[in-house]
Amino acid sequence: MENKKYVVAIDFGTSQSGYAYSFIGDKTQEVYGMESSVFKIDSTILLLRDKGGLKKDLSQGINLVKCIAFGSEAVEIYKNAYEIYLEENDLSGTQSSEEDSEEDSEEGFESESEEESGEEVECDLDKSLDYVEKENKNKDNEEETSYNYEKLEIFQFYKMRLYSDKKTVASQKGNFFLVQTVISFALRYVARLAMKQIGQKSPNNFSYKNIFWVLTVPAIWKDKSKSVMRKCAKKARIIETKDSKDLVLIREPEAAALDYFFSNKINNFEDKKGKILLFDAGSGTIDITVLQVKGKENQEQLKIIIPAKGSPDGSCTIDREFRKFILNFTQQPKDSTKFPVDFLTSFQEWIEIKHRVNPSWENNTSRTNLKSISIEASWYSKKPLKELMRDWNVGKNRSDVDYIHRSSTQPNSKIRLTQGFIYHFFEDPMLRIKECVENNFTQFPEETKGIHSIIMVGGFSNSNVLFKMMEDNFSHQPYQKKIILQERPERSVLFGAVKYGLMGTERRKNLFTSRPLAYSYGINWYANFDTTKHKKEKMEIIGGRELCKDVYKPLIYKNKPIKIGKKIKPETFQSMANDLEIEIYQTDQVLDPKEIYYVDDPIFHKYGSTTIYNINPNSKQKETKINIHFIFGREMIEFHATNEETQEKFPVKMKYQQNIDNQKKENEKEEKNEKEIELEKEKEKGKEKEKEEEYR
Repeated sequence: MENKKYVVAIDFGTSQSGYAYSFIGDKTQEVYGMESSVFKIDSTILLLRDKGGLKKDLSQGINLVKCIAFGSEAVEIYKNAYEIYLEENDLSGTQSSEEDSEEDSEEGFESESEEESGEEVECDLDKSLDYVEKENKNKDNEEETSYNYEKLEIFQFYKMRLYSDKKTVASQKGNFFLVQTVISFALRYVARLAMKQIGQKSPNNFSYKNIFWVLTVPAIWKDKSKSVMRKCAKKARIIETKDSKDLVLIREPEAAALDYFFSNKINNFEDKKGKILLFDAGSGTIDITVLQVKGKENQEQLKIIIPAKGSPDGSCTIDREFRKFILNFTQQPKDSTKFPVDFLTSFQEWIEIKHRVNPSWENNTSRTNLKSISIEASWYSKKPLKELMRDWNVGKNRSDVDYIHRSSTQPNSKIRLTQGFIYHFFEDPMLRIKECVENNFTQFPEETKGIHSIIMVGGFSNSNVLFKMMEDNFSHQPYQKKIILQERPERSVLFGAVKYGLMGTERRKNLFTSRPLAYSYGINWYANFDTTKHKKEKMEIIGGRELCKDVYKPLIYKNKPIKIGKKIKPETFQSMANDLEIEIYQTDQVLDPKEIYYVDDPIFHKYGSTTIYNINPNSKQKETKINIHFIFGREMIEFHATNEETQEKFPVKMKYQQNIDNQKKENEKEEKNEKEIELEKEKEKGKEKEKEEEYR
């Protein structure tokens, strides 16, 4: 952290993103952030693409070239552009434009060449604050610009695409783009806000090069997703190289733990001791970490007790339940990804209602407190709202959903939902979250013994429904845990991340002492062939020796605690070639150390591979021995390669493998959905023809 004057932490969230920062050397270590009371704003992003329509010749590609707006401002600009589009094209009262929808192909935007080409998003974060301020002054003098709706793309909930190992993300229009590009623009926007605010506090000596960055990531993310975030940070010009030491990643619940353990609110050091379960409920994920504080006061160290657990059941799962209802109500395919502009208004109204839901709503079917949500019947269906309501109420409780007629005093059609019906959207997510927490106790009974408290952090923890579910299920027998809602839970991850950045390099290295891993890791190995142990078809003769190929050689076992930063016993690879490729595999299964496994067994997934180049440039006849040290438990798996004879060190970089099996299943699912949508369209066309013939 030499020459660094500021620590900036970015909490890039599924539904909200924000930043916090502090000045290095400031004894008070006061944390600052954006003017928002929660230090965050809506993660919705509005981007401009460089062509008016998607080309059928996908080799030309479609570029997202500019960030127009972020947060609620993005929604308003997008809606206004759409209104202008309707007026100019005399389309008032019709459904949203379906331009670009028929020939869209996700594969067209995720080519390896585009992702690996090294093209950079044109960002200007590497400019000084003087440039940023000059740019803002020029904008202030410009007249308000209206944007062409056909060239605008708006994105929501794009972060979760990394969790599902996807390369692309759909805009609100249903068009697909590289998710890395969208995330890069989002990081750029948030980083620029931070830079501007810091520059205002220290305008005379500000430089982006004096910033040390901390980026938070979910604990349950794979290393590949973390690597993508580093790529995005580089594309956003936050850092100059992907592996730059000017940025560190920290797992979100561990950042929140730092805010809890090192908070000045806890005056008694003994109150910090013992095991706690850190429950981080965000928009996209539920992250659970069990940890314990060790060491002396002011020299505390944290020990991770069990592997990071969690699920993709953050508050967005409740939003998905609402979306399912809208799709069902409007009689559309359940897996539709395309939502019209008018839905943004409904969704904003829904978010406001969602934040007010409390346990008293569960059985409330009273019609005196109906909640209204705007809805246009023309969104997906040519049926009027009244007819849609009639279809919905067949076989359903009429009192759950009602509607308001369009009139001169109420120009927008609305549906009205009872509180009990809205509470219904919470039921399935609450059950899954409950099971997720319980699994930590059932799978690790010894490790979780002695937990005295469950600390709730993250924006979703503010939900009264979630808090009551946690109290009802875990504060009594058989668990009897104290449920603590951390002060300002929505900011806890950010504040902890800033504290992590302020610690300094050595303190950060020694802060977490050990952690167990969620996977077993091993390498693809050639073993001396043993007729009593190995499969005959795996025998291969190399250099006159009988070897067994595809043997899984274990490096480390799942759930086994490892000392963070400690090099495990090196593996020695022998090669006569100039380049050496090493393949690493992982599994979430518990392995028997006495059993022989092969890397092509279905329980294994290829974690990635690395190639060490130019190891034997002078003589291909000479066998070279390369020692590989593996280090587990840090930000990602680290490798060190050394020539055993000369001690020459070689650079090692991991190329992460996409989960081909999962991707194949997802592609098959998407193809099935597309066929179902086409069948629905054909049915609708058939009905239209029947109506026309009947009319004639």
